[in-house]
Amino acid sequence: MTDERTVSPGERGIVRVFDLALERDEAEAFADDPKALAHALGVDDLNAHYVDVFPVSRLAGMSLADYLADGHGIPPGAFDDHAAALNGLTGHVAVVTSGAFGEGGQTLAVAPPLRHVATLAEDSAAARFGELPSDSARRTPAPASEPPAAAREGRPYKPHHIVAGVILVIFVLGIVLFGGFV
Repeated sequence: MTDERTVSPGERGIVRVFDLALERDEAEAFADDPKALAHALGVDDLNAHYVDVFPVSRLAGMSLADYLADGHGIPPGAFDDHAAALNGLTGHVAVVTSGAFGEGGQTLAVAPPLRHVATLAEDSAAARFGELPSDSARRTPAPASEPPAAAREGRPYKPHHIVAGVILVIFVLGIVLFGGFV
């Protein structure tokens, strides 16, 4: 767990959860105003794209801890100290991820209507790759066994000759089909 007040420069993978002590209409207005949320967090600037403010009731039978595990990749062991507090919330919550604070370091000064509930780290396990599904996916293609005919005969291979030939064929077909250009 990290200090909930310190946002390290370049921080990644940290999720902060706040209880929002407002009535429904006030909470919805607060959620639509990134400056109000930034002010309540005590920061100058906040990228609202990395903030989710919602009523816990929207989870429809899923606990907040389950939502954080499924939606944010928080490992089960991270909830040991916070599960009761998280799952006891009934109003609106603000889930703020590291990206909300940009690249610079900051110190949060959380003020009402926010109340810090938990700071959690996303699972940062290294990616694991399974076995490839077929032999063709495992092998690299063999180099061409025979060079093109032009190279075998000592003539240089010039792709622009092919392009010129294709253009000439299209031109001739145009004249034949449309009776010339008038």
